[in-house]
Amino acid sequence: FSYTNCSRARIFKRDAPSVATLYNMQRIMRYNNYKHDPLSSGKASRAISARGDLLDSKPVAVGGIDSKVTSWEFVSKRGGAASVQSGPTHDQQPVFSWKQFPGLVRLGQPEVFDFPFVEVGFDDVEHTAK
Repeated sequence: FSYTNCSRARIFKRDAPSVATLYNMQRIMRYNNYKHDPLSSGKASRAISARGDLLDSKPVAVGGIDSKVTSWEFVSKRGGAASVQSGPTHDQQPVFSWKQFPGLVRLGQPEVFDFPFVEVGFDDVEHTAK
């Protein structure tokens, strides 16, 4: 493994310079176009938002599980906030479903993770944690 030369690092190095908006940052953090991106070597586990459930042989329920993005505007003008999305990426890939893993315990989790990005204020997190 190489921190600077693994698939994720190489994808970030290639794509990060084009990030200019919050939307662009959301997209790069959820990026997994393993079928068409040569830097992923055809493996869903070798993308920025890895998906072990999409492996051809022996799928596993591991990988990126959410995304959290903030910006200077969110912090300075909105009193602190972030744009967050729950669940594995489904931008270029199918929505994650636990149906593929019937034997795994998933207490309190929905069967399907098909959620959009939502804005969460930092105060919301503080009140939720209490």
